[in-house]
Amino acid sequence: LLKLECRECGGMESIGVSRESSVKRRQPLRLSAMGSLTGGTLVYDGRVWHKRFKPCVHGFNYALFMFLLDLDTVHEALGGFWPACSTSSPWAIAHFSEEDHLKDIPKTKRHRNLAERIRALVLSRTGKSPSGPIKLLTNLSYFGYCFNPVSFYFCLNDDGTLYCVVAEVSNTPWGEMHTYVLHPDSKDVKSMRKAGKPYTKRYAFEKTFHVSPFMDMEHTYEFSFHSPKETLQINTSMFKDEQKWFSATLRMNAMELTWLNLAYLLLYYPFLTVYIQMIIHWEALKLWRKKVPFHPHPEGTKSSASVIIG
Repeated sequence: LLKLECRECGGMESIGVSRESSVKRRQPLRLSAMGSLTGGTLVYDGRVWHKRFKPCVHGFNYALFMFLLDLDTVHEALGGFWPACSTSSPWAIAHFSEEDHLKDIPKTKRHRNLAERIRALVLSRTGKSPSGPIKLLTNLSYFGYCFNPVSFYFCLNDDGTLYCVVAEVSNTPWGEMHTYVLHPDSKDVKSMRKAGKPYTKRYAFEKTFHVSPFMDMEHTYEFSFHSPKETLQINTSMFKDEQKWFSATLRMNAMELTWLNLAYLLLYYPFLTVYIQMIIHWEALKLWRKKVPFHPHPEGTKSSASVIIG
């Protein structure tokens, strides 16, 4: 059975999905050369699991793929994949636009591109700018539509070790965005915790951004990471009154960015971002039917979907 990581013991919690079948199907496409991970752009193929423990038990999972973009070389890396992928033309099937990111932070004349803005953000929150590459784990825009529940910027040191992670969280149906800079010296981080394998970094911080109308603001996040390698795994947990309310695990395998791999992924996940939105709203409907309490936006922001549910 596929399992979720347990906070206290680093163990796993069963959620009733066969891990072997989901991983084995795509195993031949896994990256074979570790050297490709130190530079350039990659794609990751895997699955995400969500499980809610309170006030009722509810879980779901789905397969997905994501790009790991080196922000200093992304335009060159994707430039040869038109019409499948592009950074310059929105008419490509998959399109990367810097305008889809850091919407909560205004541009400045000094810091115009996304890599410069992330380095400036990290400097403002930690007192130091990362010296190595910035790798963005994200969904692109597919057939003109982009949505990311969360994107992660892995800010590396010159030696390839992880300096910090910037979590860029979006909410739906409000369409807002918020960034957390995760580093021991960051103003966002409450504390560091001992990380269990396979993670090397584990951060605890207060929730300051409204994400789900079925989860209030009185929670503490715990995010666990390791530097992106042949496999990538991220765990997110939410706690309230020392009890775990929610857990999500993203587990993926690296693939080289080739025409063959890109064609496979775009055919297997043709409308990925639309599909993710449909899953989120379908699972929200299930929570509503289970009579999970509805929490309106704390700032009073409303959308048509939130008005209907509320």
